Formats: sequence, C-alpha cells, structure tokens
Amino acid sequence: MVSQVIRAMKIHSGDTVVDGTAGEGGHAEKIAGVLGGSGVLVLIDRDKEMLSVAEERLSGVKTRLISGSGSYAYIKPFLRENCIDRVSSVLLDLGFSKRHIEKSGRGMSFLKNELLDMRYDPHSGEPAYRWINRADKKELLRVIKRFGQERNSKRVAEEIVRKRKEKPIMYTRELAEIAALAAECRKNIHPATKTFQAIRIYINDELGELRRGMKACCDVIKKGGRLVLLTYHSLEAKVVKGIFSELSGKCGCPENFPLCRCGADRKRPLIKEVKVSGKSPTATEISENPSARSAKMRVFEILKEKV
Repeated sequence: MVSQVIRAMKIHSGDTVVDGTAGEGGHAEKIAGVLGGSGVLVLIDRDKEMLSVAEERLSGVKTRLISGSGSYAYIKPFLRENCIDRVSSVLLDLGFSKRHIEKSGRGMSFLKNELLDMRYDPHSGEPAYRWINRADKKELLRVIKRFGQERNSKRVAEEIVRKRKEKPIMYTRELAEIAALAAECRKNIHPATKTFQAIRIYINDELGELRRGMKACCDVIKKGGRLVLLTYHSLEAKVVKGIFSELSGKCGCPENFPLCRCGADRKRPLIKEVKVSGKSPTATEISENPSARSAKMRVFEILKEKV
C-alpha cells in the first residue's frame, strides 16, 4: 500500500516527516523520494537491527536522515533532542516485518524452531520463554484470551502449565505443539496463530505503545498535517477508535455514564478523520505480500496544535 500511504500523508518537497515504524525502510524510501534534498526524514524503530537495514537502504538518498532506535511513543523527546518542534506528517505501520519471521531468530513465528524471545528490542524487557515458564495459569489465560481472542484460551493455558512441569518451554516448536493440542483447527489458520499473536503483543506491550504513541504523534504534528496508521487486527483498530474519539471531542464513555470520564473535549476537537480511497490493499498487492491482506489504513488530520 505504499502509493496509497504516500498520497494519504500529503507529503511535499521540503517537509519534515516521521516514519515511526521504519522497519526495513520500504515506505521511508518512497517518502524520501518525494521530500527531496530539502526535506527531513526521521526514522524510528524499536528494533536496532531493522533500523540498520533501513539506514543502509536509504544511504544514497538526498533527503536529510535522522534515525533513532526506540518506541514511537517517545517521539516528543526524540524530536526535541534533534531540535525539531513540529513535523508535517507521521506514519505508523503496525504490522511486523517478514524479516522478523525469516531472519531475526527471535521466535516470532512457529514456522521455524527458534528460542521464544519475541521481543522487538532484545535488550529490553522480558523474553517470552521466561514469562511463559513463570506466569500462573490465570495470567496465561488472561493474555491468550485478551490479546489472541483465542476461544480455547483456557485449554491452551492449562496445557502450557501441564507441559512446563515436565520441562521448561523454550522453543517455538514446543509452544506450537501445545497450542495445536489445545486449540481447534480453523480453515487456513494454524491452531497456534492466536496464541503466538497474544504472547507477542503482550511481551512488547504493543497496544500500550499504540495508545501512548498515537497521542504523542498528534502532539508533534503541525496544524493541517496528518497521522497515517496501518492496522492489521481488531485489537489495534479498537485502540485507534478509542483515541480518536477522545481527541476528536467525541465521548467514548458508556451511554449510562452520567458524566464524561474519558477526557474528550467536545468544544475543541484536536483531530478529524479524513476519508481517502485505497484504505485496503489491492488484490495485486495481496498476491505479492499475503501478510498485507488484513491491512487497513486510517488517516487523521490535525485541527489544532497542542501547546
């Protein structure tokens, strides 16, 4: 969806733009082509290895590049450190790269038998294998049910607890076999898919990062600038919808609440959603990159700069 994303961001030559999830630099390379030699492109990614790939890919562009490893949730202090006050647009592609599956060696997928690390930043936080072997059944159930939306989360949690009594669960193949025993087979979906998704989201606090990051990005975009997000599942979409309701002045509280508790400001909406064409990948794009089939683009325009 590169071409659709570039159009949605409304980039002009000389702008300052942030790719908050730089990955391998696919979107960034096209953005730099529009920015030209007078523009500034800020690259941010939690994974230092991925950021290095993006930097190498963009090493020949004329655009001024500023890069830093870390979460886009901390975009404000990062920009301040680089003497940048406002930017024209920000891109957040919430999908994870094929490189994480094929080359990272961190156990992001059951397609290879690797150590269950699952962290985007292997130098920060707790690896998945450590959490899997220490969490009690109640916590395992909560995570697999909430973040994986797995209907058989109780059975998966029970099977993890049973198997780890025999020996610690350390590798992707072991976890995949456990999930295959406990979860139902679904058409075209491996029974371990939802369990792996749940643990990856939890270990990396992906939804927490999105909540904090979406607000932080809106704070640094100039009036009339845009935030473009690519979401891939309903959990991300729900978070985006909630933050949008808050920042657009639409109350997100339950109907039976006597007073607004969500922080929405009805009088001074900060953002609005922009309707654009090409919000989903084309059939050709899906055939070239099947993992993009669930991508949905949402575009928000800043109405008022936060002081």
